[in-house]
Amino acid sequence: MPFEYDEASRIDFANELNLLHSLLENNDVSHVLIGGDFNVDFNRDWVNTSVLRNFCKECNLYPVDDHGSNTVDYTYHFVMQRFHCVDHFIVSEQLFLEAVCNISVDHSLDNTSDHDPIGMQLLFNMQRFSAQPRSFVPKVAWHKA
Repeated sequence: MPFEYDEASRIDFANELNLLHSLLENNDVSHVLIGGDFNVDFNRDWVNTSVLRNFCKECNLYPVDDHGSNTVDYTYHFVMQRFHCVDHFIVSEQLFLEAVCNISVDHSLDNTSDHDPIGMQLLFNMQRFSAQPRSFVPKVAWHKA
């Protein structure tokens, strides 16, 4: 997502969220999981922070930053001097309430990026469907007779 630095970037940010909103409205989906670099730290009082929070409320989505099992301290650093949590997972209500069980970040020294990867574990039951082998029933090919 665009970083917030001027009015044009705030408009771009809102337009990207409008595209997501349109996708959600125009498709019949039960569960939503959106992840990525939103360039928003929910601890900062910036315009894009409010815009993203409002988007989540309108779409009945939840940032996993608000989940009790979240242990992420930061996901982005600027030359190891300024630290922010700008990478997020946003999920639908049922996933947030019933499936999210762990959110963590990997601060590996081998990572040369200024973003550290976040991970989320979901725990949910899935019904297993057994597949029946296809049966072949011979038929007369009348067009070949």
